[in-house]
Amino acid sequence: MPPTEAFGQYCEGFKKADRAYQEAYQQSKAVMQDLSVGNVEGVQKAKEMVCTLSVLLESPDAPTSMLNVMVANDMGEGMFMHALNVCTLCLMVGKEFDLTEDELHMLALGAVFHDIGELNVPGKILLKRPNLTARERASYHQHPQYGKDTVRKFAGFPKESLAVIYQHHERLDGSGYPMGLKGEEAISLFSRIVMVVDRYDDLCNDPDVEKRLTPSEALSHLFVKHKAMFWSEAVVALVRVLGVYPPGSLVLLSNESIGMVININLTNRLRPLVLLFNEEGPSDQAEILDLEEDEDITICQNLRPRDVSQKAAEYLNPRNMVNFLAGDTATVFASASH
Repeated sequence: MPPTEAFGQYCEGFKKADRAYQEAYQQSKAVMQDLSVGNVEGVQKAKEMVCTLSVLLESPDAPTSMLNVMVANDMGEGMFMHALNVCTLCLMVGKEFDLTEDELHMLALGAVFHDIGELNVPGKILLKRPNLTARERASYHQHPQYGKDTVRKFAGFPKESLAVIYQHHERLDGSGYPMGLKGEEAISLFSRIVMVVDRYDDLCNDPDVEKRLTPSEALSHLFVKHKAMFWSEAVVALVRVLGVYPPGSLVLLSNESIGMVININLTNRLRPLVLLFNEEGPSDQAEILDLEEDEDITICQNLRPRDVSQKAAEYLNPRNMVNFLAGDTATVFASASH
């Protein structure tokens, strides 16, 4: 496929996924607020949203497009965007365990509401994280209980999803909260999946930009540094979904080019598709390099947004590219600022 045609397909896929994701974001925000004030309609709305998202992800190219959208999104309203990110990734990871459709929906329902208890935590405590006093930390650690108390009032909310809300901060080595549960048998399957995905998204979107990890760094962190805390099968499943170089990863190539991974190569995860930064060329003529075909070129290292120039960061932000092609003159959000 010619590079320009491949780029056009990439942008079209991104636009479709972005529209769906923004709609799901607004829905997830609304249903969480519904439940927080006791509106039972929120449960049914959430189930419908999860079903729609699940069907969308059945399209072959949709998961990759969604991953690119997640990277490009502004985390301004972090709690609601985080909830949707975790829900979407859990649907992808859940399929790796051959869950039934009903099981996938219960997993996703727990994922989208996993932090609903934070709505009962004082805002000043949420803003201070992670620099909390012992008393503030103890208060924050109550949010799984707050979430459980909020949701179990609603008839029809699955107990499997409720377990996710209560257990997503537990850890296999017993170091988690609120119960300090230990071992796989003590923690539900869905909770073991959500705790991995939740932590992955937190590592990639730390409020402190300097502390954010690249997607590859976050996967390595889970697999190596915190191996005792997290269920290894869920971490491996997440790697299968995201690849060694997840979509959105900035990379330095052996020919000294800078690029961004935009698609996973399922047959060889070390050789994905890479969107190349061309300092002289216009964004609408960006080139996509298939490392499976260009065997002489390899990925040398992952880059963080601060490792590349502002121009490169703007060029490689998929939202900027799509806006450029659409003639959108809206404010540009550089990925380096995310």
